Amino acid sequence: MTDEEYEKHRNALIKNYLEEEKNLSEEFSRYSGQISSKYYDFRQAEHDANLVRDIPKSKLVEFFKENMLGSSPTRRKISAHMKRQLPPQTYSADDMEAMKEIAENAQIYRDLGTLVEFKKACPLAGVPKAVAQKQ
Repeated sequence: MTDEEYEKHRNALIKNYLEEEKNLSEEFSRYSGQISSKYYDFRQAEHDANLVRDIPKSKLVEFFKENMLGSSPTRRKISAHMKRQLPPQTYSADDMEAMKEIAENAQIYRDLGTLVEFKKACPLAGVPKAVAQKQ
């Protein structure tokens, strides 16, 4: 990719981030996504545009070679998207007692053994019985 192509793509991405909503539905979608994720960063598009604006082509190529190129020894194969969350919920003593009772009464699963043993134990997986032939 030439430097001119990179600039063209980068500017298009920035323009896409900063594009005004065309109708109320688009605006609602943007805000409701932030609210439902409990992230509340209503200026996320502006922040992302500024980040993209500051990335030179050389840094992007270097990142690709180090982290994404198949022959790279430092290649990464996992992707994680993390957002902050609410603090852990605390439970009352009554709630803890109820959860303990549920756990104690939970069905305990048995070891199924081999696949053949499991199939023999299933009523629909038995071997068909031989049929006596009339003479």
